[in-house]
Amino acid sequence: MPRRPLEIISANIPCGEELTPYTRSKITTLHEDGGEIRDILRRLEISENTIKYIIKADFQCLKGNIIQYMSRLKKYTLLDARNIIYFIQIYLKSIYIDI
Repeated sequence: MPRRPLEIISANIPCGEELTPYTRSKITTLHEDGGEIRDILRRLEISENTIKYIIKADFQCLKGNIIQYMSRLKKYTLLDARNIIYFIQIYLKSIYIDI
């Protein structure tokens, strides 16, 4: 097999496969029938965090809610934003590292 030259590695590589609706319903059915998370984990060979998320999402959907996650907090204040805008107005040809 001939060697291939090194290529740029894309950062958009998916972590794992998406679960099918059938697998999701299997998880929720097993949980509703009284199965513990460890039993579901052994039976379907899916990570524990995925199982917990699917159970939580299903419970929230039954209640009519949507799971909302916290957004990132700003790491700068309004004064910092003003200073950045002021700097850019003065030094138009500055690069991102200078800011």
